[in-house]
Amino acid sequence: MDEQDLDRIIASCHPPPDILAYNPPYEVLFHAKGKHPQRNIFKNQVFSEKELEKLRRLKDEIKKQKLQLPKDWDDSDLLKFVYGANFKTRGAFKALKSCLASYSDVFPEDYMLIYSKIYEILLTGPLYMHGRDCHYRPLLIMNFAKFDLKKYTFEQYLQAACFVLEFASKHMLFPGKVENWMCISDIGYRGLSDLPLNTLRKITQVLQDVFKCRLAYSAMINTPKTIYFIYSCLKPFLDPVTIDKISIAKGNVATNIIKYFNPYQVEERYGGKSPNLNVFWPPVFPNYPVALDDYDEIKPLEKKNVEKYNEPESAPFEMHSQEIIDVEEINNAMDEEILNTDRKKKSKKSKKSKRRKNKKIKETLSDIEPGDINLENIEPLRSSPQSEKNQTQELMFSPNENIIDEINREVHSEPIEEQADPNEMLIDTTQNTTMCSLDIGLGQKCVIS
Repeated sequence: MDEQDLDRIIASCHPPPDILAYNPPYEVLFHAKGKHPQRNIFKNQVFSEKELEKLRRLKDEIKKQKLQLPKDWDDSDLLKFVYGANFKTRGAFKALKSCLASYSDVFPEDYMLIYSKIYEILLTGPLYMHGRDCHYRPLLIMNFAKFDLKKYTFEQYLQAACFVLEFASKHMLFPGKVENWMCISDIGYRGLSDLPLNTLRKITQVLQDVFKCRLAYSAMINTPKTIYFIYSCLKPFLDPVTIDKISIAKGNVATNIIKYFNPYQVEERYGGKSPNLNVFWPPVFPNYPVALDDYDEIKPLEKKNVEKYNEPESAPFEMHSQEIIDVEEINNAMDEEILNTDRKKKSKKSKKSKRRKNKKIKETLSDIEPGDINLENIEPLRSSPQSEKNQTQELMFSPNENIIDEINREVHSEPIEEQADPNEMLIDTTQNTTMCSLDIGLGQKCVIS
């Protein structure tokens, strides 16, 4: 493909002229859902005091570490890493370093230099762009059923994915108005044995590192029963802000995504009215308005049986309206399960500790070695009030009544009273007090009352 053809492709990808009159509403400027705050539009914006303070801290860290940034970057680019790390400076700096390293690995020089290497992959459609929503955001389709690692290598797929998104960043967006894309991930009902999880994890990590704060919303469709495990494998490579934007659908229509689109901007297989593509490059932007004027005119489509690995036909929107599962609920369930597991572990440890403690308390005097007893360290214990039913008897030690003369190895009593016979044990049941004699191995016997 010559340069003139490439120039025509670039021109066809630019936002339509009426975007000049478009002003993004608040819900487009900011993503208000989920647990973490998120700004979607960064260019040509007035930043808050908190944002400026976090930017200052990040720039101080960059200066301290002497990190070299691209020449065309400004504060708006750095602020994306602040949001991606949930306003934590160390996390933002770490993500920034990872981004620069990943970008240089994928694109050693100009990203257009790899175009000829991945051109054939782009035609097969593992990921491609089609249409815009009512806020002019392009729609990214990721079709995992199209990944064929027997024909192409992981590096080629990674380069293709980064090329498409870098191309979109350069030519499909509009600074200050459109800075994000929507995404539909078509799993194709593939299970664990059919999906290249290692490849998906690596691609997810690189895309997460390089294209910060570019995702507006994402939905997984045509999902198998093992989708939650598959998602749990990819989740560690996503920042908290991105996780809040992902949802999972059980059917083949992502209602929470499609509701933003004019139906003529979406392919039929995904619930729209635009013809399905067979060739996936160059990007397709149907010659229809992006407004939702005739959205209500969509007629329910016939639901057809879908076989595994085949791309299913579209189904009625209303059939799937209750099937969208917010990932936040999944996260909460996982967190609750982790907390319950931690509680059980702590409970088991506590019970073991109590058993060990009770075992020590229940040791009889006959179990104590003679050399372990030191009467000088024994302190008086006072018995607590006991009910008539309480049969527990306490040994009451009174060191003031027993003094050991270590020189003479004799035991005396103060005040002087008639000493008990050491060979006898007297149990006074009326006073609930036990008197016994204890041979401590010192040649004499000590009376404990």
